[in-house]
Amino acid sequence: GWLRNPGMIALGQAAGIGVFHSSYALDTYYDNAFYRHPLPRGMALAAGATVMTSADVKGYDASGLPTGDIDNGNVSGIVGVGWAPIEGLGIGLNVKYFQERIDEWTARGVGLDMGAVFQLPFPDIAVGATVTDIGPAVTFIEREEELPTTARIGASWRTPVFFRLATLRLAVEMVKPRREDA
Repeated sequence: GWLRNPGMIALGQAAGIGVFHSSYALDTYYDNAFYRHPLPRGMALAAGATVMTSADVKGYDASGLPTGDIDNGNVSGIVGVGWAPIEGLGIGLNVKYFQERIDEWTARGVGLDMGAVFQLPFPDIAVGATVTDIGPAVTFIEREEELPTTARIGASWRTPVFFRLATLRLAVEMVKPRREDA
């Protein structure tokens, strides 16, 4: 959806709201809420929030002795705008705030995502591109870290299956992180 490619913000007709909870490995949980609101002239606004929590991690000092549990978690908020200048083409921009916490250390930052999606005139084929996590470096525990700026391009094909009772979507994606050779 639009959290991965802001170009999808404008590709829809109605307002929408979503809330979901995801459980991952090692007692890690993601809770998400988002809203999309259409505007005139092919524009739309969207906003969302994510909270990541996980089990405490056992802490140890330099000699290997236990120091106690280490609390950790992440919070992020995102606001986006999308525009559909022509039928089937969505262009968008997200601005996001994030906070990451490990024990008493916290890092905060802002970033931008931009993207485009085009629904080809062929049935159920779409192509898209994004550049995500554009922004200044953040400092975490006295170390400056660059945001993981990443470019992606991809395509998908959708077809009905099981006598049109379900839909199958096949997708491919190429990913190019900033700090990796081509």
